[in-house]
Amino acid sequence: MPRPVTRSLAAFAFLTLAASPAAAGGLSWGKPDVGYAEYRLDSNQCSNAAFDTKLTFDEIAHVARAAGAMSADLFSYARAREIVVHAATVTVEDQLQASVDRCLIDRGYTRFRLTAEQSRALARLKPGGEPRQHFLHRLASDGAVLSRQAVPTVRPPDGPAREVPPPREPPPILDFGPRPA
Repeated sequence: MPRPVTRSLAAFAFLTLAASPAAAGGLSWGKPDVGYAEYRLDSNQCSNAAFDTKLTFDEIAHVARAAGAMSADLFSYARAREIVVHAATVTVEDQLQASVDRCLIDRGYTRFRLTAEQSRALARLKPGGEPRQHFLHRLASDGAVLSRQAVPTVRPPDGPAREVPPPREPPPILDFGPRPA
């Protein structure tokens, strides 16, 4: 019985990974004629928008239940845990990416795919370095690049509403009596 469940969970995990934004490399965002300062500001503010994302795990609850049911031996338990951790990681990545995507789309950005030549040039530049940022900005602000290399982009739906948590009461003070000498 553990074998079919393991295969179906592994298939689910693979399909989830294949559908994640990280699997679709060579993509960037652009807005015609955007200035460098605005481009960097929008990039930073949209990245920071992910910090306010309310994460949910409803999508993988059934994976966790199935994984718990299949943990008959140590190997199955370890594999089930690995699958659940992977599913949770992909779920979090997808939700954070959706938050960033919404922010960029709301500011007028569209997604475009880098050509092989552009990808090679980008790979030669140090991640996080200013030359790399300027290279991406030149592509992202060029209307001709954006129209030729545009990728259809749909705004992800808004996430769940943020709930204001009720005020927390201080923990009770436990009195265990006098300390032994």
